[in-house]
Amino acid sequence: MKKYVSVVLIILTYFGTLDAKAQITVTQAGAQSPQQLVQNILVGTGVTVSNVKFNGSPATLGYTNQIGSFTTGGTATNLGFSSGLFMSTGGVNGSINNTITSTITGSDYTNVPELQQYNPNGTVVHDAAVLEFDFIPLSDTVRFRYAFASYEYNSFVCTQYNDIFGFFIKMAGSPLPYQNIALIPGTNLPVSINSVNDGTPNGTVTPCYTNYTQFYHVPTPNITYYGMTTVFTAVAQVIPCVPYHIKLEIADLGDEAYDSGVFLEANSFTSQSATITTSYSLPSAGNNGIEGCNDAIIKIKMPQIQPQGYIVPIAQIFGTATEGVDFPVLNPNIFITPGTDTGSIVITPFLDNIPEGTESISLVIQTSPCGYDTVTVFIQDYADMTANAWGDTIFCNDHKLMGVTPQGGLPPYSYLWSNGGNTQTITPTFTSSSQFTVNVTDKCLKSVQDSVQITLSCDFADAGPDTTICEGGTAILHGSGGGTYLWSNGDVNAVATVSPATTTTYILQVTNVFNDWDTVTVFVTPNPTVIATINPAIICPKDSALLTVSGATTYQWSSNPVDASLLPNQNSVSLYVKPLQNTRYVVTGANGACIAKDSVTISISPIPVPFILATPNPVSIFDPTVYFSDGSSGNTFWNWTISDGFTSGLQTFIHPQVQ
Repeated sequence: MKKYVSVVLIILTYFGTLDAKAQITVTQAGAQSPQQLVQNILVGTGVTVSNVKFNGSPATLGYTNQIGSFTTGGTATNLGFSSGLFMSTGGVNGSINNTITSTITGSDYTNVPELQQYNPNGTVVHDAAVLEFDFIPLSDTVRFRYAFASYEYNSFVCTQYNDIFGFFIKMAGSPLPYQNIALIPGTNLPVSINSVNDGTPNGTVTPCYTNYTQFYHVPTPNITYYGMTTVFTAVAQVIPCVPYHIKLEIADLGDEAYDSGVFLEANSFTSQSATITTSYSLPSAGNNGIEGCNDAIIKIKMPQIQPQGYIVPIAQIFGTATEGVDFPVLNPNIFITPGTDTGSIVITPFLDNIPEGTESISLVIQTSPCGYDTVTVFIQDYADMTANAWGDTIFCNDHKLMGVTPQGGLPPYSYLWSNGGNTQTITPTFTSSSQFTVNVTDKCLKSVQDSVQITLSCDFADAGPDTTICEGGTAILHGSGGGTYLWSNGDVNAVATVSPATTTTYILQVTNVFNDWDTVTVFVTPNPTVIATINPAIICPKDSALLTVSGATTYQWSSNPVDASLLPNQNSVSLYVKPLQNTRYVVTGANGACIAKDSVTISISPIPVPFILATPNPVSIFDPTVYFSDGSSGNTFWNWTISDGFTSGLQTFIHPQVQ
């Protein structure tokens, strides 16, 4: 047999296919009272509840297993919300253990006259679960979210086994009937199996509706009901600040088989009043008003758009800060512009440079016809900020520590120097007198500026560039940058002449207001040793001789008188020359800038003209001795040949006999 499903306010929003392993945990109420269960789980903002009963009793709920709490433990399900309160026509554990018919503890409660309107045939009602309480709403609307589930889905759609449920509300003590607010959105139809289903009827009982399938889905496996609704919101228009009574009822209809249940979202039973938030014009300065720096912005947001606009009264202003002295006189009302839901008021603390400590401003704002909220803003003093940059000096170096000391304002401070530095102290490098400017900015974005003047009182010592000389040469050193000078060789002049025998580094010390020093190196290049040779040194006219040279890297020949045969090869290491007369050859050898010379001479020997002298001539037969001699001059070699075979190499000789 089936039962009539009472619409349990369960807000089930379907989010698509969810993890089949999603978990839901249901816990019986146990030692809690109905008051505790409702107050701790169901109630949200804007309502005050009292006189809470379950199945007519305010007693601790240990006697029944039809009500409890549930949670998904943070794991996704397609229930639509993660925790809340749960009621069932069977035991609450039946929602997750596939128990189609659960055994309930306690009596078979049947006192549900409000549900009888959905039982026109007078079918017997069983296993009712009724949670009821008084409440006072702060606004003109009360609402909560719910979802209904049942084991009757979908086999008993359009049958008499339509477990019944409803949320019934009326003004406390009113003779008027209760109003059911568990309705299909946009209709006056109660939520039930015969109104929200998969669209396939299995019976002929009327009325029955199969065209609201968009509100139906199959729960995840860990919620073992055969079907359930998506999340609905129960809404009732009420008079603010007036007591109301509500009954949340669900029961089996016809028999006790195939249980049903309703899930109520945690903290969703609300009567939203206006909400107040506080922000600040300069969030980086913190969550306090600051004189001349940080304004407090108090916003009030209504539960819904105000088509005609709305005025929210400020009932009271108090605190240690004085209106009109520490902050401007405030408008006693906050205006909500037509077509919006939010208004605001700004508190701008005056900058008075008077140490007052932290002061407070409290505003009591009417957030509903019978509700007030108090918001408090604290105001901090603000002292004008100053900055003292230090490090001004006269010195003669290339770097100097300098910094800035801020006072007042609101720390932390940020720094920006004219050279790009962003720390409180810097050590810049420079080569001339300079001014360094620093901007200091505090948390209120207020800035002050100061500067440091660095004056160079002396030039830097400069011993001049390194230079190179030849062996035996001199170098002139040009020093600058001082008032007095002292070279390491003892010279006290700015310009010093040195003749080092080897490469030498000289140190120059200069004195002005401060001392400085520099160095210069004189590199000494050895002179070359040039050696010229000639072969032969004496030649006959039109003959040639070989000139050679060594000892340097480059050479330049010249001759005196000019020898035309020299000109094409005057830079050669070896060359042949053919002088026309006695000639002196000079060669200049160089190693870089250092040079040396050598010379050789070629002599031209004239062609000899023989002149024979014979004495006596004629020769006496009695004395046949003849004296022969070469009468020419300048000859150095002789070769005499006599017809009788006699030879001689002398310039003069005696032939013993002439025939």
